Amino acid sequence: MKESTIEKEIETDSSSEPKIKALLKNLDEIQPLPNAILEALNLSLNDDVDLESIARVIEADQALTLKFLKIANAASNTTSTLVSNIAQALPRLGLANVRFSLLGLIGRDFASLSEDSNQKLLQDIWAHSLACAVTAQLIAERTYPELKYEVFAAGILHDIGKNMITQALPDKYQEVLKYAEDNKTLSINAEHAVLNIDHAQVGKWLAQKWKLPENLINVIWLHHQPVDAIQFLDAEKEFIYIVMLADYLSHKIFFGQTFTQQYQAEYDKLPEKIGLSNQELDEISGEIASAYTERAVILDKDYKVGKVYEQTIKRANVKLSSMAVELEGNNRTLKKINKIARLSSNVATRISGAHVMQDVLDIMVDTFKIDSPYKVGFVYLVDTENRMLEGRYWVNSKQPNNFMCFLDSNNQPVWEGKYGNMPDGFSKIMATYSDRLPRKDIDQLIDEDISYFSPFYLAPISDEHICGEICIAPGTKAEFISSHEKAGLRQIARMATDTIRRIKLHEKLEKRSEDLSLALWKNQQINQQLVQHDRLAAVGQLAAGAAHEINNPLAIIYARSQLLHATEQEDKKKKDLMQMMEQIDRISGILTNLMDFARPSPPKLVDVNINTLLEKVTAFVKSGFRDKKIVIVNEFDPELPTIKADPSQLEQVFLNVSINARHAMEEKGGTLTISTKAGANGKTVKIKVTDEGQGIEAKNMDKIFDPFFTTKEEGKGTGLGLSTSYGIISNHFGNFDIKSDIGKGTTVTIDLPVDIESLSPKAKESIMSLKPKRKTTNPRILVVDDEMHIREIIKETLESENMTIDIASNGNEALEQLSEGKYDLMLMDIRMPVKDGLSVMSEISTWDNPVPTIIITGLATHEEMEEALSKGAYKCIRKPFHIKLLLKHIHEVLEKNK
Repeated sequence: MKESTIEKEIETDSSSEPKIKALLKNLDEIQPLPNAILEALNLSLNDDVDLESIARVIEADQALTLKFLKIANAASNTTSTLVSNIAQALPRLGLANVRFSLLGLIGRDFASLSEDSNQKLLQDIWAHSLACAVTAQLIAERTYPELKYEVFAAGILHDIGKNMITQALPDKYQEVLKYAEDNKTLSINAEHAVLNIDHAQVGKWLAQKWKLPENLINVIWLHHQPVDAIQFLDAEKEFIYIVMLADYLSHKIFFGQTFTQQYQAEYDKLPEKIGLSNQELDEISGEIASAYTERAVILDKDYKVGKVYEQTIKRANVKLSSMAVELEGNNRTLKKINKIARLSSNVATRISGAHVMQDVLDIMVDTFKIDSPYKVGFVYLVDTENRMLEGRYWVNSKQPNNFMCFLDSNNQPVWEGKYGNMPDGFSKIMATYSDRLPRKDIDQLIDEDISYFSPFYLAPISDEHICGEICIAPGTKAEFISSHEKAGLRQIARMATDTIRRIKLHEKLEKRSEDLSLALWKNQQINQQLVQHDRLAAVGQLAAGAAHEINNPLAIIYARSQLLHATEQEDKKKKDLMQMMEQIDRISGILTNLMDFARPSPPKLVDVNINTLLEKVTAFVKSGFRDKKIVIVNEFDPELPTIKADPSQLEQVFLNVSINARHAMEEKGGTLTISTKAGANGKTVKIKVTDEGQGIEAKNMDKIFDPFFTTKEEGKGTGLGLSTSYGIISNHFGNFDIKSDIGKGTTVTIDLPVDIESLSPKAKESIMSLKPKRKTTNPRILVVDDEMHIREIIKETLESENMTIDIASNGNEALEQLSEGKYDLMLMDIRMPVKDGLSVMSEISTWDNPVPTIIITGLATHEEMEEALSKGAYKCIRKPFHIKLLLKHIHEVLEKNK
């Protein structure tokens, strides 16, 4: 519907509200003052103008304020806060958009506007709005300073409804003014009478259509409402009160308007509502005129609209041409920026898949060759840790070329041939890399950090031990690159640096993973060894217990056999008894070996030359080896250090190993290789014994150290050789390892410490020596043992030697008898119930006249026997014992203590 048709309908229809709403739909803006447009545009065409100066002109005009608030809020995204004043709007738009918006307004026919009869009315509305705005700002500065810019905009816009009606329905609004004058009433009452609507309601619709902030809409709509009604609103009441008071003061002071008593009473409430004193109100009233004059200066300029319009258009055209040239340059720059951005994006996408340094070089060069505007360039990396330089270069669209060289002691490249078949300029750059690299501040590079080495620009890549450069030539048409291109190169160089760091970190993690895997494997081996050790220890404990249980009855049998042999007269029976004793000796030897495996005796440390010891062993077995066509080859280290060890025990170990090797090769013969070597740290020696026998099956490897385990045929071994040897080496704080391949042979590896004394605990020193001196005629002896048959045999034997014997079955009984009588000697076991022998030794060692003691034991360890000796025992004898040897030791003690 056309405006003229709407106007006619409004003239004939008493209900104008729907028609005015329809008119608003077709109204995009209200008409600004020509002077305001020209002044703002002329300011904007100056290159050195600031937005604040333009804002002071725009915010003084209703239409311009409304237009720029509308543009600024339309440009905001959904999450941005709506702006409510020009000081906020212009920075959001920027100078270029402000300039273009004003140029759009200048296209109007200013000549016709200046001749419009309605211009006088619009200027009056403008003057009142400006007066209201400056007054509202003065009030806010004294009451609510944070609102001073918003209330200024609200004051300018509070009557936009009146402006709209005046422009859209000029004739009708003339009737409104005539009605107000004839009836001596306010214009808002006249609007209701003539139009059946007021400018406040129309202004609200217009503000909502243009999506102004809520606080401005409320002021435009409610500034003529009763004061008491405002206080019940949820809106910013003080904001509305300030504009209502400013509207009243501007009407009263500038236009001399009088109000009815009812209206005057309403406005008298406002100062108290916003905390404004009468003195402050008088001060504001006195400042309004000067504040208004300062803002209204554009009205006083004598603009010849047609002439000024023509001059402004010329200036605008010049400015537009300049902006077009600038825009063309910006477009070219933007194309370069887009190319660099695309290049950077492609590098970022591809380089994320790099796994090694060579991938970084390949990806960088391939991407530059295809996607960059630079037809010539190269990328190189220097690895100072491994003394290497590697790179790639491209020339036009040809296939990229690789180059690589080593670095000398000064980390300078050493090329083979003429620079490794590279263009001359490349090598000169790389020859001087150390002047520019490495860069510790690689993450804070600026434009100046892009070096220039004609004709190349160099972007640094820098990390610990690895550095390099991206080198590009801009081409023959230009010898420089823009700051945007430099920024792109910096970004790509940082991506390369970050990728190198990522690759190095990954390599470190891989190395740690491999180290962890190796450590886990070693830990598994150690655990297997510990399991083996624990298993052998358990077997040893079982063997030791069995040996003890066998030893006691064996000792009884042995002792009885000796007694019978001593009294027997018949030769055949004596021979039979001797055979029995020999077999008992054999059993005793096996049990002794079993005990040595379970609890090997501590080594008696002396200086040992392993080479000499091995020569002694090989000389001993050499004849037996020769018979089996076995050749012994000694590969001894002449620099092998002397170690601390027990030569007898080690000799037993090497003899056992050699005998096993002979048994393994006795069918086909072969070579037995014995080698020695000092450990890498000089703290160990390594002995290897390698045979060429049939080898050990894998299923038997876990059992080779078990007591009594053997793969030999019956009669060739007891199965205690390796188990005993293992115990001896462990007691020397060494390692015993066996590797074997079926059909190829077996290698025994023994590692021994050079200084075992630094690893082994200190031996205990004796705290008591034999002190008692007694007569030995009919000596009195106490026999202490938990085994009844042992006690009886010893008692029977000693009584036959004219000795007085008392017996006790445990330590408590022994102490009780020792306290009641005097004894020349005590024979005592160590392991007994109730109280053991060591406890008895500890207690009597504190006596003034301790009884001499001989220990007779079957299960005690070497450490327990050493402890007994340190507590004063004269001798320690293992069961089964020789009666004659026991008597010999008894007589020695008695003789010593006469």
